[in-house]
Amino acid sequence: MVRRILIPLAIVCIGLTLTVAQTKVPPGDGTLATAIAAARPGDILQLTGGAEYTHSSSSSIALLHKPITIQVESGASQKAVITGNCKYLFMIMDGAALTLKGLDIHGLVNNVPTVMSMLKFDGSPDPHASKIGTFRFQDCVFHDFADNIVHGMTEATCRGLIQDSVFIDNVIVYNAQAFLQYKHVNLRHLEMKNSTIYRIQGLGLKIGKIGYRCILVGSGKPYIALYDSTITPTGYIDHCTMNDMGDIHGYIQVDDAFHKLTISNCIISNQDRMIGHPLISDLVALQPTIYFLDPRPDTAAFIENVCFWMTAPPNVDVGGTQWIGYAFHDTLTTDPGYRDADHGDFTLPLNSPLRTYGTDGGPIGDPRWAKTVSQSRREPIAPRSLHLSQNYPNPFNPTTNFEFQIADYGFVTLKIFNTLGREIATLVNASKPKGSYQVRWDGSGYPSGIYFYQLSASEHSAVKKMALVK
Repeated sequence: MVRRILIPLAIVCIGLTLTVAQTKVPPGDGTLATAIAAARPGDILQLTGGAEYTHSSSSSIALLHKPITIQVESGASQKAVITGNCKYLFMIMDGAALTLKGLDIHGLVNNVPTVMSMLKFDGSPDPHASKIGTFRFQDCVFHDFADNIVHGMTEATCRGLIQDSVFIDNVIVYNAQAFLQYKHVNLRHLEMKNSTIYRIQGLGLKIGKIGYRCILVGSGKPYIALYDSTITPTGYIDHCTMNDMGDIHGYIQVDDAFHKLTISNCIISNQDRMIGHPLISDLVALQPTIYFLDPRPDTAAFIENVCFWMTAPPNVDVGGTQWIGYAFHDTLTTDPGYRDADHGDFTLPLNSPLRTYGTDGGPIGDPRWAKTVSQSRREPIAPRSLHLSQNYPNPFNPTTNFEFQIADYGFVTLKIFNTLGREIATLVNASKPKGSYQVRWDGSGYPSGIYFYQLSASEHSAVKKMALVK
């Protein structure tokens, strides 16, 4: 291994010099474990892109008591691969913090998901006194584990343990029991963006009793809650695609309320595989995809510009807006029309209204599945194809006008949808030459509320929102 010193830091108060180093780790069996054991707190381990790092020992790759970064080498065109033949790849212990960048980490042994978890918490001997630093997962793929990828639900070693934050960006997760299982670990902050989670058998994200620490008090009653005012947890989930996840407990479960959990610009879909489960009869019998065991009126979830499809509530069409602690803004229910969800391809159709439904006028869901569309607020669809103006007046009662332009001759549709994604009116449905057009709509026969109008032409589309107020 070749070590290059990056940053010398002088600690004047104790007369020592701490060096943070960057180490190139050669591929092979056991090389990563050796490098982690030799690393000093804060060191960066660089792995070769496209190479495989294995661990044939039955013990974990590392017992982490220190902050460390493991990343693919700069400029690599492929991810570095990490796997092992152990029960848990990394054991996270008091004082640990971990950054993973540009890695493909899996639990396959002879093409069978054998490794239980990527990370497991162990706060022994006293979880109540243990603290874990920040996790940062960036540009990674985590897949094919037999249990929870991040495992924090072992009572004796996890309950009462505190972790600072988890940041997740541009990550794909699939084939596991759960992604983040924080049943017994207290987490101060969660932030996940630009990521896709799919084919998860249990909960995608399980957040434990946030807001307090716990201690064991005996076998009769395993713990008591000790509220800690220093823990005021927050959560942000933005531009994520979540599909085919969850057991009867939904996709995201919080045992106690965040302050606050915001979910925006996401697509949450296909909980319907649970139909036929012996404990449920239909989607309504499922717990909602976003579920709080103890919601508070002012500190649960704010859900903005999110598409729900084939999921249990909360959902605007089943009274989700009435749930305690939930606030909804611009949610809708419509089929995302993924290209090939069974094989992990969630590309949106070119004419999907979800490509322009975001808070910035761009696509919702993981951005990688809509890269062909401009995310400009003013011109969400290429201006040479079509342009759809905001209706006027808006709000309106009972009539409003639509103006649009198309650049080429083609078949054009202009349709009105309600918040359930159901088409309620077709204003244009014909071939049109290039040019500018104006159409009027009379909403006299419809109730007050939010509606959407979509213009489609030449495999492009644009969608906007309007309000009918009577």
